[in-house]
Amino acid sequence: ARAAEAHFAAGQRARSLFAYAEALDHFASALALDHPDSAELHEAVGDVHTLRGEYRAALAAYETAAATGSDDRLGRIEHKLGRVHSRRGQWDLAERHFEASLELSGQHARVYADRSLAARRRGSAAEALALAERALELAEDAGDDEALAQAHNIMGMLLDDPRHLEQSLAIAEGLPDPT
Repeated sequence: ARAAEAHFAAGQRARSLFAYAEALDHFASALALDHPDSAELHEAVGDVHTLRGEYRAALAAYETAAATGSDDRLGRIEHKLGRVHSRRGQWDLAERHFEASLELSGQHARVYADRSLAARRRGSAAEALALAERALELAEDAGDDEALAQAHNIMGMLLDDPRHLEQSLAIAEGLPDPT
């Protein structure tokens, strides 16, 4: 059990250093050693595959996390599934997962921001703007700086407004992970 925990911690550290192959190796070792939270590991594996642009592998990992995890994690995983489908240009699938995330987890600014970005990519400018405005409102109400930076970024893109982009950058620079 201690070895599984050590591999999980090493995988998290490797991921934070952008050493994605090493992170995947450590996560695989933690799974092989029967880490007590396999759903968390599968979600972490999905995150790394997403960062590497390996979307099929990311979807498989997230689906495994959803199938093996607790209900309190499911809304977050649905959101991540939506993001991956959006990156693949699968708008209907992305929207279904975003809606499921909202149903399971409530009104979250980050989901609205990702829905806005997907709407922009598929050419629905009015819908994208309405969703971005809702994301901005929810982020401000929640005091969620990461979501606030994301919402300002999308508003800046949609409105071609450098003020929103500058606000996004200023907020992002104060975050632990500015990416």
